[in-house]
Amino acid sequence: MPDLDYPERPKASPCGGFLTRSRGGQSGNFEVVIPWPDGGLAHFWRDNDDPAKTWHGPTIFGRGRYQGASVIESDFRTFDARLGNLEVVAVAENGDAEHWWRENGGTFRWSQAPTVVPGASQGVPALAYSGARFKGSGFFFDLDAHGPSEFFVVIPSKGGGFNMFRRRNDELPNPFGSGSTLPNGWEQISSPPVFSSISSAILRDRDFVGLGLALTTLKNITTFAGWKAMREGVEFDIVSGDILVCGGSSEGALSILEWSYTRNRPGEVSGQLWIDATSLTLPTPLGHELRPFRGRPAIIQADYGLDEIGEIGGFFGDDAEYGNLEVVAPAKAGGLLHFWRDNGDHGDTPILDNGWSFGTKFGEAIYDEVSMIQSRFGTGENGNLEVIARRHNQRGFDFFWREDSDRVWRGPIAVVGEILGTVQQPLIVEDILHALAGVGVKFSVPEADLRDWLANPEFTPYPSISSVLLETLAGHKLKRDIDLDVVVFNYEHSPGEPSPRKIEEVDVSVLKAAILESYNSRYGTNEADLSRIALPLRL
Repeated sequence: MPDLDYPERPKASPCGGFLTRSRGGQSGNFEVVIPWPDGGLAHFWRDNDDPAKTWHGPTIFGRGRYQGASVIESDFRTFDARLGNLEVVAVAENGDAEHWWRENGGTFRWSQAPTVVPGASQGVPALAYSGARFKGSGFFFDLDAHGPSEFFVVIPSKGGGFNMFRRRNDELPNPFGSGSTLPNGWEQISSPPVFSSISSAILRDRDFVGLGLALTTLKNITTFAGWKAMREGVEFDIVSGDILVCGGSSEGALSILEWSYTRNRPGEVSGQLWIDATSLTLPTPLGHELRPFRGRPAIIQADYGLDEIGEIGGFFGDDAEYGNLEVVAPAKAGGLLHFWRDNGDHGDTPILDNGWSFGTKFGEAIYDEVSMIQSRFGTGENGNLEVIARRHNQRGFDFFWREDSDRVWRGPIAVVGEILGTVQQPLIVEDILHALAGVGVKFSVPEADLRDWLANPEFTPYPSISSVLLETLAGHKLKRDIDLDVVVFNYEHSPGEPSPRKIEEVDVSVLKAAILESYNSRYGTNEADLSRIALPLRL
């Protein structure tokens, strides 16, 4: 059976915001991308294998000023490694929805991809990733058996409403209609829903300032409740539940809209895919406050109460239970407001307007945007909720979390960054070995010794040389294998060259000569150009 490159725990579904958890390290790093007050986009990351849970950054990329950003980790891999590239969609000050990506090794360089849509955007976007199916197990996948994945992005529109775009990351035709395909591969799959027949179900504020996005398993065509189980439990590659978009308006309303692949509301014409909507309100002693919110909210489908058919505690034949929806939004009066809903089971899922409960208010500051995920942390059955909130001009962000054991919100922890240049985000040793093998670099020393050297940047040159070697060979593979320890030996014995401990100390010209010397010595050749022994990889 195929494996989805998505975590076993928690069983939450994909969501979109400026906080995500990547496959970096053993525990998965937290990755954050925000607009930087001085211009550009700022990338922070937290090493979750570090007992101190240290945040690193920012690394600045992009150009000009930005209204907002959203980040995911994708199945694209610059290097043959478990870690995937980071992908960012950010709305620039001029309304361009830009697409940026960061390679998963070497110097972790940021590059710009073709723009998603030029000049038509206003506000903060949300980007989510479906996951891709591979043959394999554990941490490693057979990239040649790669099934298709999808990117979804929702972007507020100038003039009101929002648009949703999809990109199929394969060459298959679109099975859900022709849509409007943009030159860069993104396809517009919906028009602004505030003008549709479901708009009477929400507060009719015209302008969205920021959006949250959740790819859910609700009403999916399988019998599974969790995203990973749903995607792995069928033979065809693209399967999904309904998509939820959570939007904050310029007047303070919070609306949630539901998009479906296959269902229409009764009486609607064929092709109308927005099937339901609601607006949340804040209960007060005197009734309900209709517009208590501000800025960009977050929405996720968490795994609280989620059960698959046949799991322990249930009876065979019971319907799968879809867990909770969780919404967090900044409040006009300060702090953050948390709402939740039990999604019911496969045969009795409530309509979107039903079942919402107000959880609590936490935090005190006035925020402009919030992002939320469910993590692996926590001692109970479910993972903690992790939340980042910020003001638009903040040189960092505030971090909150809710533990599964007592459901109490903790924080804020202020994360403040000053630009220090490029912040190296290390691969774990397992990833380095896998990436090196992918470009044709192996070893002739005992593996235990090599692992020790790769894990010791203070006293050995192996981490720095390996990192620059992977960047030098990015997108290529040597015709025949060479050994890393021989390359390091050749480098260190080059006349006048000190043994490098940092990436910036590695002389690329000396490294290329060390690679060529290793290759020529091993195979009795006399090649003088690296391009003669390295072939482009098929991506």
